[in-house]
Amino acid sequence: MDELETAAVVEGDESAAVEEAPWASRAAVGTGTGGLCLGVDIGGTKTRVGLVDADHRVLDVREAPTPARDGPRAVLEVVAGLGRALGARRADVAACGVGTAGVVDPAAGTVVASTDAIAGWAGVPLVQQLTALLGLPVRVDNDANAFALGEAAGGAAQGRAHVLAVTVGTGVGGALVIHGRLWRGAHHNAGEIGHLPVPGFGDRRCSCGAGGHLESVSAGPAMAARYRRLAGDAVGFAEVARRAETGDGPAVEVVEEGGGVLGQLLAGLVNAVDPESVVVGGGVAVPAGRYWAAAERHFRRHLLPAVTGVPMLPARLGNDAVVVGAAELARRGLPGPPP
Repeated sequence: MDELETAAVVEGDESAAVEEAPWASRAAVGTGTGGLCLGVDIGGTKTRVGLVDADHRVLDVREAPTPARDGPRAVLEVVAGLGRALGARRADVAACGVGTAGVVDPAAGTVVASTDAIAGWAGVPLVQQLTALLGLPVRVDNDANAFALGEAAGGAAQGRAHVLAVTVGTGVGGALVIHGRLWRGAHHNAGEIGHLPVPGFGDRRCSCGAGGHLESVSAGPAMAARYRRLAGDAVGFAEVARRAETGDGPAVEVVEEGGGVLGQLLAGLVNAVDPESVVVGGGVAVPAGRYWAAAERHFRRHLLPAVTGVPMLPARLGNDAVVVGAAELARRGLPGPPP
């Protein structure tokens, strides 16, 4: 598994510098090495930067609107400004990690592909440019991968080496942690569970342009659109979920369908991959609601006997998950003790 948890650096020959420190390949998630690191969460509307210690505690955090229409340089200037406000020049800040939307090549330090949420984001040598701005070693990965690493390092899946992590909000994202390290796949695309096909739902248009993907059934905007077609009322998903809790028929149908399809596909992934736990986060998957109940019910129904004990856990770190995971990503790129 040579592609597991490779480091991205900008000094010297990148191809020769992507190997992890030998001790990291054997370490549990969260080594407690490296002191303070910056963790960065770059979203299409908001950028969040936190100062994170070796025990995965967010000591301080800053955030600002993402100048998405102004291009990559403006976005990275915001990141650098927030980082400097947190003390990036301090001697005890060792490195910076970044979680961002899009397909990311961590070894090259670039965003390989992206939506138009941030103008011109695809192809940006993010590690190189941010290293120059901050004066720190920088590593970058997809935000779903950072979410998974955060929850595995200091959140709901802490202490578990094999984790399937899922976020459900405006879209559906996922990531896999195997043997304590991120599994990115051959094309940096592992974990894109939002684009798993769902038989029988081919008329639902996905954000990627295809029909019948999980995201077109179980994400917030998809369920709001479905409710609008059933009830003739254009409201956001939060209102649909609220109405479902009061027994509104179309809302109940939409929410339980979305949650049920998610749970069924998660069970299939557990049967195939055999993780120790599944962590689900994001603004849609609220543990107390009908969506979560339907997801867990269908999840349990479709598990094979060998994995019936695998829990479906609510994410614990909230808005800090990507920040904590990005900081852990940075920490793992630092030199460590010999094996």
